[in-house]
Amino acid sequence: MVAILTAIFVIAFISLIGFFVNVWHRSGYWKRRGIPGPENGGLFTGNLDDLFTFEFPYVVKLYEWSKQYGSFYGFREGWMRVLVISDVQMVQEMLVKKFECFQGRKLNPLVGDVDKDPKIHLFNARGTRWKRLRTIANPSFSVANLKKLTPLVFDSISNMMIHLDQAYEKRKPFNIHLYFHELTMDVIGRVALGQKESKVFKNPNVEIAKKIFYSFSEDKFSYFAAMFPFFAPWLRKIHLATMKFRGQPLFGLMKDLYGEIYRRMKERAEGKHTESIDFIDLFLDGKSDEIYDDPIFNKRKLRISKTLTVDEIAYQCIIFILAGFDTTANSSAVMCYYLAKNPSIQKRLQEEIDDIVGEDDATYGHTQELRFLDACFNESLRLVPVATFATTRQCCESTTLGNLYVEKGTEVCVDAFSLHRNRELWGDDADEYVPDRWFSTTQDHHLAFTAFGGGPRTCIGMRLAQLEEKMAMIEILKKYTIKECPETEKKIELIGMTTIAPKSVTVTLEKRQQHK
Repeated sequence: MVAILTAIFVIAFISLIGFFVNVWHRSGYWKRRGIPGPENGGLFTGNLDDLFTFEFPYVVKLYEWSKQYGSFYGFREGWMRVLVISDVQMVQEMLVKKFECFQGRKLNPLVGDVDKDPKIHLFNARGTRWKRLRTIANPSFSVANLKKLTPLVFDSISNMMIHLDQAYEKRKPFNIHLYFHELTMDVIGRVALGQKESKVFKNPNVEIAKKIFYSFSEDKFSYFAAMFPFFAPWLRKIHLATMKFRGQPLFGLMKDLYGEIYRRMKERAEGKHTESIDFIDLFLDGKSDEIYDDPIFNKRKLRISKTLTVDEIAYQCIIFILAGFDTTANSSAVMCYYLAKNPSIQKRLQEEIDDIVGEDDATYGHTQELRFLDACFNESLRLVPVATFATTRQCCESTTLGNLYVEKGTEVCVDAFSLHRNRELWGDDADEYVPDRWFSTTQDHHLAFTAFGGGPRTCIGMRLAQLEEKMAMIEILKKYTIKECPETEKKIELIGMTTIAPKSVTVTLEKRQQHK
């Protein structure tokens, strides 16, 4: 018995020593390769503590490090080795030319097995599963479908304008970001969930969604999964099983979503289904109980299944809700900030709107005609790219980026802030809000602009986001001038983790002469 216990102890001790040696060896990966980067923090955490914070966004930290270490460098995020790039050619090589080697996104191990787990959405999927989900979802964001949705979007904007009118009547500074959160949740609720009427400032899902984004910074399960990915399957099970008891806001939203899906399925089975244009019905048209996908992406494999499981339907809807709610609201608020800070630019934009739109209601066609509005939209996203996490990738097959060898399993992040503010590319005024630069852009400028990602995985909701934000700005600027006031932030204070947002955008409104 003593001999057995001794043997167990020796084996355990040797395994523990081997584990520590492995971790120590992994911590020196970038240094051994002669690639610069920040000093490691803890043996197990690496630089995780520098990045796992809501008050100082991940992407802003990468921007700071790029100033120190150059256009590519490496660090350790817990167990994961991460390469950061901000060279235009390397970025395009990864996103476009070598897409098949970088077709999966950088993900926290807590996400689960993206190839086999039933609860995976488009953002996290890879291989033919990603291709299948993308193919099915694409029609939802076609130009033809967006034109059908335009009256719905306009109705939500009209309801938001009622509340902006009330804010104007108070003659006090207010945070306009809150109004865009109400608008974007209203639109996505009607598009993705079949919400029948506007719920601007009456929608409980707004606060739920905000809490979901904030909860990412307090998620200790993700923190430990990043350090010990081999424990992730068990951590994931515990995380999901205890969501309700820990008061996780996502639990209630998912419960309601599954309830709506099963209600629609029952209606269909009973022949009571009424036609709808929302995502749930679109996805239910291709429902299947069992699907097989190949984790290897092959662009020559043209035949794929166009079906979804119930879990996939629910998870496609939830990612569209969260992404559509947050990013569009954030970029709209950022644009208001820069217009308030640059009154001459705002006046010029109002003159364009007056000339092309006049007193008419905003339409899809107007959003395509207003070139200066498009330039202002792009310039806001250039200075504050709110969804840079979309440009992260995992190296699925060992390859090179430029002259740099990238080993399979390496996570790669694009530092969009550095790309978007590169003085050699954008000029000495790269840190300034200059919409006119978009009238003289070159191919390199467009390659460097990654606000919506790039390559085959460019944001699927880009057109809807542009439509929504541009129509909202048309209606606001037809009636009001957005004014800076003493309470307006001296500079944008950014917060967030998966996405970034202005902490607040405090402005006042001044009614334009023709509306007095």
